[in-house]
Amino acid sequence: MTSAALLTRPSGSPPPPTESAAFFSSLTEPLCCVVQLRTQPQGVIHQVILDPDKRHKSLIRLGEWPGDEILGWQHMHNIVIHAVLGRVERVSEREVKVTPLA
Repeated sequence: MTSAALLTRPSGSPPPPTESAAFFSSLTEPLCCVVQLRTQPQGVIHQVILDPDKRHKSLIRLGEWPGDEILGWQHMHNIVIHAVLGRVERVSEREVKVTPLA
């Protein structure tokens, strides 16, 4: 089993919005991630696929892929990325394949 690429600081504090912004600006392919919304209590995390094709200005659309645990438009600065699980490709309407990052 390949471990996820953790993006939190050693202290466990989430990255500041500027680091999240840098992540989103460099997003070039769909990635399966573990995220937290800044508007939710700490410890509430979700698995979603962050798709660069679903960005519009400062927003990103979540819930378009099978298994997404958040639905709707979110401000990218509101999303804290805790881990990148891997690259994603759609297998069928209800199934995706996640390939761990090398």
